[in-house]
Amino acid sequence: YNLVDKLAISVRTAFLAILTGFDGISGMACDPTPEVALDRSKIASHYLKHLADYMEWRAKLEMDYATKLAKHAEKYRGILSADPYLPLQSTFVTSLERTHEYADHLIKSQRLIHTKCVEVMLLARQEHEDKRKRSKIEWKAAREGYHEAVLDLKNTEAKYRHYQDEFRRAQCRTREEEENLVAKKTPMAKVEKRQKQEEEAADKMKRE
Repeated sequence: YNLVDKLAISVRTAFLAILTGFDGISGMACDPTPEVALDRSKIASHYLKHLADYMEWRAKLEMDYATKLAKHAEKYRGILSADPYLPLQSTFVTSLERTHEYADHLIKSQRLIHTKCVEVMLLARQEHEDKRKRSKIEWKAAREGYHEAVLDLKNTEAKYRHYQDEFRRAQCRTREEEENLVAKKTPMAKVEKRQKQEEEAADKMKRE
């Protein structure tokens, strides 16, 4: 039964190692990206399911074997001990009794393996699957939000550059009209119009 406890601890440790990406040989831990973590968690989930299926199948096979072994050991123990004073009778009867005890222990051990390992593994897998699916949904939403934010940023930058170009052109036209005003080539109203256009362009650039 101590071996069963050690098996349960070893399985749990190995499963956690798969989930965290811990390298038991080198003792170095890695820091996986969300995509890698989700991929590893999916692999770990499938691995744990197949491992539990195998252990459950093996336990049932062992229990069927032990049940038949105990049945036949009891049958032949009764047959061989029916008549006394036969050669090597006690040896064979004792062997069959030990076989019956071995079968009983085997059945108990397999039941314990199912309870302490298989059921615990399936429960851990279900909890892990729930967390993995939630994480996948959250990561998908985060990626979509990130892409939308990047697209908005690019659009905003494009608008800013456009308004910046408009502001520079307005500045140039205003400076030109002001120079013409000094040279008495442009009326004041036209200069004021250019100044107003420059201020509007500046306001648009600030809003972006």
